[in-house]
Amino acid sequence: MIKRNEIRGFLFRHGYLLIAAGWLVTLAFLANNYWLYNTSPKGVQHSIQRNLGRREEGFYKITDDSVLMQKFLNRNFGLNDLKKLSGINQDFYLFFYEGDWETFWTTDQIAFGNGIATLPDGVYFKKLQNGYYEIIRKDLGMTSLGPAYVLGFIPVKEEYYFTNRYLPNRYYQLPRIGDQYVINMKGGGLPVFSSSGQQLFTIQFQNGNLNKVPSLPGGILLALAVISFLIFVNLLAVFIGTKTNKWWGFLFLCVFIVTARYITYVVPFSYNNYHLFDATIYASNEILRSLGDLLIDVLLVTWIILYASSQLYEKLHLPKMSQSKKYVGMFLLSLIIYYASYLGASIIRGLVINSKISFDVTDFFSLTVYSVIGFCILGLLVFSFFFFSLIINDLLDQLSGYQNNLKYIVFGTTGIIWLLLQLLHTTDGYVVALMIWSIFYLYMLDVSRQQLGKELKLPQFILWLFIMTLSVTALLVHYNTRHEFANREQLAMKLSKQKDPTLEFNLGMIDTSLVKDPSLINYFRLNGNKLKEKDGLIRHLLNNYFSNIQNKYDFHFYMFNNTGNSIGSRDSAGTKSALDQVLQHSSEPASVNNVYYHEVSFSNFSYIARLQVDDPVSDSTLGYLYYELKPKTIKRETLYPKLLMKSEDNRTDNLLSKYSYAVYDHLNLVYNRNDYPFALHLSMKDIPFNEFRTQNENGYSFLWYKPAKDKLVVVVKQNRMVIETITLFAYMFCIFLLLILIYRVIGFSIRTRLRSQALRNIFNLTIQTRVHIIIVFIVVFVFIVLGVSTISFFIRRYDIEHRESLSSGMSILLNGVEKAIQGENGTGALITSASIDSLPPVQLTDLKNDIQGIADTHGVDINIYDVDGNLKVSTQNLIYENGILSSKMDPEAYYKLDFMHQVQVIQNEQVGNLKFLSSYASIRNVQGKTIAFLNQPYFASQVDLQQEISNFLVTLINLNAFIFLLSGLLALLFTNSITKSFKLIGEKLQHINFTGKNEEIAWKGNDEIGQLVKEYNKMVHKLEESAAALAKSEREGAWREMARQVAHEIKNPLTPMKLSLQHLERAIDQDSPKAYKLTKSVAATLIEQIEHLSQIASDFSAFANIAYANNENVLLNEVLHSVTSLHNGYEQIKVSYLKPAENYYVFADKTQLNRLFTNLVQNAMQSIPEDKKGLVSVDVARYDGQVIVSVKDNGDGIPDEIRSKIFTPNFTTKSSGTGLGLAMSKNIVEHAHGEIWFETAEGVGTTFYVRFPLML
Repeated sequence: MIKRNEIRGFLFRHGYLLIAAGWLVTLAFLANNYWLYNTSPKGVQHSIQRNLGRREEGFYKITDDSVLMQKFLNRNFGLNDLKKLSGINQDFYLFFYEGDWETFWTTDQIAFGNGIATLPDGVYFKKLQNGYYEIIRKDLGMTSLGPAYVLGFIPVKEEYYFTNRYLPNRYYQLPRIGDQYVINMKGGGLPVFSSSGQQLFTIQFQNGNLNKVPSLPGGILLALAVISFLIFVNLLAVFIGTKTNKWWGFLFLCVFIVTARYITYVVPFSYNNYHLFDATIYASNEILRSLGDLLIDVLLVTWIILYASSQLYEKLHLPKMSQSKKYVGMFLLSLIIYYASYLGASIIRGLVINSKISFDVTDFFSLTVYSVIGFCILGLLVFSFFFFSLIINDLLDQLSGYQNNLKYIVFGTTGIIWLLLQLLHTTDGYVVALMIWSIFYLYMLDVSRQQLGKELKLPQFILWLFIMTLSVTALLVHYNTRHEFANREQLAMKLSKQKDPTLEFNLGMIDTSLVKDPSLINYFRLNGNKLKEKDGLIRHLLNNYFSNIQNKYDFHFYMFNNTGNSIGSRDSAGTKSALDQVLQHSSEPASVNNVYYHEVSFSNFSYIARLQVDDPVSDSTLGYLYYELKPKTIKRETLYPKLLMKSEDNRTDNLLSKYSYAVYDHLNLVYNRNDYPFALHLSMKDIPFNEFRTQNENGYSFLWYKPAKDKLVVVVKQNRMVIETITLFAYMFCIFLLLILIYRVIGFSIRTRLRSQALRNIFNLTIQTRVHIIIVFIVVFVFIVLGVSTISFFIRRYDIEHRESLSSGMSILLNGVEKAIQGENGTGALITSASIDSLPPVQLTDLKNDIQGIADTHGVDINIYDVDGNLKVSTQNLIYENGILSSKMDPEAYYKLDFMHQVQVIQNEQVGNLKFLSSYASIRNVQGKTIAFLNQPYFASQVDLQQEISNFLVTLINLNAFIFLLSGLLALLFTNSITKSFKLIGEKLQHINFTGKNEEIAWKGNDEIGQLVKEYNKMVHKLEESAAALAKSEREGAWREMARQVAHEIKNPLTPMKLSLQHLERAIDQDSPKAYKLTKSVAATLIEQIEHLSQIASDFSAFANIAYANNENVLLNEVLHSVTSLHNGYEQIKVSYLKPAENYYVFADKTQLNRLFTNLVQNAMQSIPEDKKGLVSVDVARYDGQVIVSVKDNGDGIPDEIRSKIFTPNFTTKSSGTGLGLAMSKNIVEHAHGEIWFETAEGVGTTFYVRFPLML
């Protein structure tokens, strides 16, 4: 039972952890609800208003500078003036006007109509195509062209027509405000005002929106609070175990953890809003619902196992049981090992295969923070399994009686049974490998323990680190390979169809505007049947909606009225019912509504759209428009505009870049991509029998996919399994080292409570540790410096190469565009205008077609701006039509070309999150006058650069891991050679005999250690001289002390002997009648005292002769049986001894062993009060290569004040005796290389333990 004052003492020592946890929870609450701008609707409102107020102040400060404003109005500003106001992340953007002329602008990111440009002075709030803006119109006076003014656009929120990872919806400069906060321009919600007090909009909080951006500081504070509380719980469990029983502490900890974890499952907590707990990243079952849940569960299991290992490992002694129960126990424990291995492997499998977490270490840029967490989870799994298996293996040893052969037979038999059970519901061969690995693992546990002992020493640590790292690496490689093949199979299935995700997306956007086109609606209203009318409508639709793609596809239009009859005569052969039949039975829906993909063969496919045309006035159906797109060539477009792709399409595109692939139709190559040299023709033997076939050949891994009888898809990847294995090994090795460091730091913090003295002791390192730390620091430092410098070089080189490529390509492109504009391209479109903005519509349309052809030929995007910086021609109209970019040219590029007259401008630009290079050049006519500006946005894929950096990092990581291991090994050998010398000198110093001869150290070297050895040898000589003099003095003192002790012990019995003889003498002198009787009494007394004197002589003689033991192999069982049998004849005290099942041999003096256990048993019997039924039990057990004998009594126990003196010579609590018994026992044990100690409790009893090394 724990006393109340002990509980108070515990709380006094460790209560600071609860106080710290309480404060951290409070701070987390304040951070989540008050301190951060995104934690509450009020906070969001204030943060947006403060942000707008600050930027409004900046706008007025800039526009109040009349000199600067006049510079922009008169277009005589400098480049530095422009850079002050332009850029992607400015607080606001400016547009300058003189009358109707837009003199300049500071961004190309904002598209707005004339309605905004003609607003009167004031403050407005508008929703534009790419987001919400506060707009300020400020008058700048009058000029010759009319009133001058500036429009200031202060972005509030970016919100695009569609979103992907490049175009996210987010609040400007306040990215942590989530989508649950919605801007409302109609009222309702919390108002946001301008600096002048005008209400701009309101903010509404929508609970239903789950895209809440959590508070990172609040999460960190809350995590620290939980850690503080859990440390307190751990200390409380240790306290309970110490004061009661270790098992009670363990039970308390388990109940607490299970209860707390159950509560987190049934009660919703705010931490679930973190992305770590997103089920789309990882989810396995109801328990492992997310990566965060898996991390928590693994941490808790590791906690329980480490607690059991530290607190219960020494106490795990199984009770006596029958042999049949032992076999059952061994079977169950073996099953636990197998299922624990299987569970760990299953978790690893789920992390790799059933998640979006990348473990592809050969592609560094595919790794995310979730990959790091996944690696840490793997490390924790390994550590917990290792310590758990140590406990189970110890129990197996006890049940098998430490007979390894028996243990392996039972373990192997259990493994076969487990394997048969697994094969009933799985055909995966890895379970066989798992069983074999488990047997090998158990064998290695025994080998390492037998050779290196129970304590985890450095060689044993390195061995197990290598084994566990290699095991996890093998599993990861196996599952990574399966995961990669699964991805490749999906990719092959996608490649088997000629679907174009970018085209589908564009068609979806086009169709939205197309059905509202007035010309189309009027045509259906008139139900026109004239071929000329239909041709004009088709030309109108192609030029206004399909100009970007009409050079790549052939178009066929089919129009039907609301009764299903054809409108017009062209393409009327296709009836509505026939088209519907094709869509219903021979096509599959595309990724957007009303568009279908129809494939006859790989080279014969088309997209068909079915649109319903409604009358906006009467809201009735006018008819139906069908159009079909067939590719003109089988060549795919070489550029996929990242901004017009969905997120999943971007992922597919990135995946495509990692492979080479080819498509065969009727054994002939119809399409291929990337650098593998595919054959032009295949033979029949190349066709796989099954749907999928894998093949490894010449360092490449092939996946063959047969989607149809005459179609074949081949996806090829370079086989990098060896480098992947080495890299994974390096990653896991580093993760294990990091986790060990964290474990040691946490353990140190708990033990020392971070006291200042303990922290100072950290720096008192050994020479060996210092050398290791220096080597680790050097390796890490070189890794960082070399990595950063090389990656910087790669990036610079990549940028330079692409700029050079873009520059040379721009020259070719410019030549083609200038020819098209000057009418020299041979198409008959004679364009001779002095400026492109003065071209008539027909010529501008022809120019657009020519530019589209040039763009298709070169596989690039082209934009052409007039001399005022307005967009005239673009091959990607959708980007501008949907407000992703405005129709204005980049202001800095325009300034450099038009003001500074540079020949070419290449600069970095950004749209949303997409960064790219953009090249500009002036287009001149034959007179050399600039008539337009050419722009080529270069959306260069970063895949090549990332792959180059990944390859370098993989090589660098592997090289540094090898250097780390090699340097660690060399450092170990080097420091061992040094510390071995110090240890030798230390051992010699420890064994210096001040009374006898000491051995000198032989050292051949003449180094610093040699000098130290010479000084040591000199000291030995001087010590021998001093020892001789001291020995003489000590011998004299020892003899005096011995004489005093012997005289004292002899004097005690001599006094009663003298008194008895004097009494007898007086009785005889007085002729007393009782003289005879008195003589007998005196004789008995004399005999008793003489025996006592003899015992004293024997004790001193035995104590003096302990060092002269005659050691031999002694059967301990016989000694214990003899001693306990000798003392088992007392009625009041029972001495019990259970003979063990095996024989224990120790190397000791048999006579001294008898004296040792006789002393212990007699002491145990004498400690029991006379009025109490006594019980003395003698037990023997084997433990870790040693034998432990315990002698337990139920006496009064040993008081606290004398426990430290128990083994002191001449100390006794008895009224008689020499006090040499336990001192003699201790010396006997130590001379046999054993150990003796005791555990006692007052009023309960005492147990003495004696441990001897076993003779094998």
